[in-house]
Amino acid sequence: MADKDKFIEFLKAKDLCVANLNSLKSSLIQCVDEKRVDMEESLYDQVLVCLEGASLMESWEEIEQLIFHAKILEEEIDGWLSIHELTSYSLTWPKKPSSIP
Repeated sequence: MADKDKFIEFLKAKDLCVANLNSLKSSLIQCVDEKRVDMEESLYDQVLVCLEGASLMESWEEIEQLIFHAKILEEEIDGWLSIHELTSYSLTWPKKPSSIP
């Protein structure tokens, strides 16, 4: 039963990462739609790469690496949004449970 709980925690963390990355992608698209500015393609492309990789994650180590990169993207996107006078926000990212080595 404990293994099942660990697996469910892993799936929830993976789902939260995907949801957060989709939020970042939506923020960039919203900025383009509302402000009629050029898309920051490198940021958008990086978010897409992370989204594609998220479905392939099989370990907490991979999730932690994705979160590390995604947090950097979040900061860059927040800065980009603020330049275009749009509100940025802080996302909550999953943390590896202490019971998992």
